[in-house]
Amino acid sequence: DISKVEFEARSSKDGAWYDVHSFLSYRCRSSGETEVYVRYVGFVAEEDEWINARTDTRER
Repeated sequence: DISKVEFEARSSKDGAWYDVHSFLSYRCRSSGETEVYVRYVGFVAEEDEWINARTDTRER
């Protein structure tokens, strides 16, 4: 069931891995890299951030 898949993401602010609450958006950089805009579990909207989808996310 895809709804039970959980992810972690590495923050660009401190390099630590956090549980992802939701993926809010995505964008493609001119370099071809995809970035996702994430909200972490237990964090507020002001702490949402863009991260590299390939290198900074992983399935839990």
